[in-house]
Amino acid sequence: MHGMRVLIAEDDRVAARVLERLLRQAGYEVQVAYDGKQAWAMYQQNPVPLVITDWMMPEMDGLELCRRLREYSREGYTYILLLTARDQKDDRLEALNAGADDFLTKPLDPLELQARLRTAQRILDTEQRLQEQTRRLQELNEELYSQTEQLAQSMRLIEFANRRFAELFENLPIPCFTFDEQGILHEWNQAAEQLYGYSKTEVLFRSMFEKVFTGEAATRMQNLMQMVLAGST
Repeated sequence: MHGMRVLIAEDDRVAARVLERLLRQAGYEVQVAYDGKQAWAMYQQNPVPLVITDWMMPEMDGLELCRRLREYSREGYTYILLLTARDQKDDRLEALNAGADDFLTKPLDPLELQARLRTAQRILDTEQRLQEQTRRLQELNEELYSQTEQLAQSMRLIEFANRRFAELFENLPIPCFTFDEQGILHEWNQAAEQLYGYSKTEVLFRSMFEKVFTGEAATRMQNLMQMVLAGST
């Protein structure tokens, strides 16, 4: 609570000084305006999180000040306490509709003031935490977007490299093919088709020992595979 900036709008200078003294004793930084117009000008120059305003004032009354504060665009929330001796339901509804958050009854009771300020502090603290969480979520979203873009770029580069490799592999002038440890063929270039006489559709994803290597050739290839898998050359 200590150190929060507060703007008082009160045309009764005695009441304004009493309220200012109570707030300063509680650790608040206080600005005082003596009518609504002055308060509005001060707020625009230096927005504050808490405004305590009288209802009836010259130049601009408290309700009009509430409306302007609510229309003003700022990053954080401004909590508005309205000072009033009015206790009729219709009056309170009008004030709430104008943008007031809570009321302080005139004549001012210091204990009631403390209670209302604690309520204001809880709400402003909650709003600040929500703002921090929102900022953090925005940062995480931007970070995720950046990582997604980097991943997409990497995938495009990989796709290009794969296409380029496939083109080079396909057009190599020597027979080339790839297979896994089970002997299943996965790639088979044009030179291999010409040498062995089998098209891709005939051999891909099938064991190379079905057609390509049979008999003694199959035995030699199996021995070579075992040596390669064992790390021998």
